[in-house]
Amino acid sequence: MQRVFLLSTSQFIVESHSEESKLKNLLKQQFNINSRRTSRLALLSLLGALSIEKINANCGVYVTSIFSSPSNMYELEIDIFQRKTPRPFNFINSINNAISFYVADALKVNGPNLFISTDICNWSQILLPAISDLQQGVVEQALVGWCYESRRYDEYSKEGSFWLLLTRHPDTSALASLTIANKPCQGDVSNQPIITHANYYYDSVLKTFDLNSQPQSDVISVDLILNKLLVIKKLPLHKH
Repeated sequence: MQRVFLLSTSQFIVESHSEESKLKNLLKQQFNINSRRTSRLALLSLLGALSIEKINANCGVYVTSIFSSPSNMYELEIDIFQRKTPRPFNFINSINNAISFYVADALKVNGPNLFISTDICNWSQILLPAISDLQQGVVEQALVGWCYESRRYDEYSKEGSFWLLLTRHPDTSALASLTIANKPCQGDVSNQPIITHANYYYDSVLKTFDLNSQPQSDVISVDLILNKLLVIKKLPLHKH
């Protein structure tokens, strides 16, 4: 199948007990964006996505998370339980694709805008619509994001977002090529380890696409649905 290319990556990871006011101030200071009515999950998403470089207007935004913002949903449920009318922006922020909308609006891109709910077992599925749109020429670029806001009962101490910028055209500065292959994979990737599950806040996503940290390997495979593999191959410029 037609290759697509990884142009850049970005991440924003923070302690889960960080004050939300500090996140809003950081977004204002670094990117000049006022975020008074956005959810915590949207803040974490924006702080990761806006650091991505080389984005053009014909870019789609493809976002995944376990659910919409847990803290926002908690406030919304409390209002309903107390028979109050939910506050308008709490309701708006309860819609899953509010995250991808905020990111697309901040970046001024006009491609498709999609949210898919995933968990540690199917974290890679968000890549399928992004790569499909690239291969069919629907978009020139695809911004793919994994976002996580810690829940009240979580034992984990981190939250944040991780982003990839993919393009359909070869680029001299690209980090890797991505293709989808049938399993079992043939050729020079047949003996490569296959990455399946991710850890909390999609920690394995960070590790998978941190190509320079991969041990002596130029090819990485990620398990997809429908008996497919995503094959990530470092480009020669980035071999170590």
